[in-house]
Amino acid sequence: MKRAPRPLHALLGALLLFVVAPAQAETWRVDLIVFRFLGGIEEAGRLPEAPNLQGAIELDNAGALSAAGITLLPDSEFGLADQWSRLKASPQFRPLIKLAWTQNDPVPAGGPRLRVRSATKLKLRDAQGLGEREFYDVDGTVALHLGRFLHLSSDLLLVVGGEEPKAWRLREERRMRSEELHHLDSPRLGIVVKVVKWGPGLSPAQPSVTP
Repeated sequence: MKRAPRPLHALLGALLLFVVAPAQAETWRVDLIVFRFLGGIEEAGRLPEAPNLQGAIELDNAGALSAAGITLLPDSEFGLADQWSRLKASPQFRPLIKLAWTQNDPVPAGGPRLRVRSATKLKLRDAQGLGEREFYDVDGTVALHLGRFLHLSSDLLLVVGGEEPKAWRLREERRMRSEELHHLDSPRLGIVVKVVKWGPGLSPAQPSVTP
């Protein structure tokens, strides 16, 4: 049998590599602040049931985080420190939660969600006389997912105690543009978030500028 010319062998080899080589993983970094508006609007809904946390990953569950390709970043590497300081210094806002993580190959909607909650826990008596229920003053989930575009979804509940407990919900999905600062808000609860594409081999201080 006649041997194929070397150039043809080289072309076939290159095509084979192209077919079998796995796609390069994409990693994204998220820096996020949850904050509360302190003044103004007093409208609120009834005290609802606790947020749907089924399947949400707790931040101390290292195994679940690893399986989802999520790595939490320490406070020392938080990327929105300036925004946190400005919110803290403002009489109109109170920053409540800050969180930063990297995530490999975000999946479409319905993928892993992170549970985020404040440190303060409230015991509130049900208005219908059904007894006390416990709430964190902020509790819920956030999730990064990638379909045709990159999106961040949030489902957070803010509960304020008192003689008549009040609650505000922030349930929103927003398309994320890389390197841009985004705001999600409700009458009393808001999020500031930035998502950047993370290049291979870059440290947390060196984000990729690829959109």
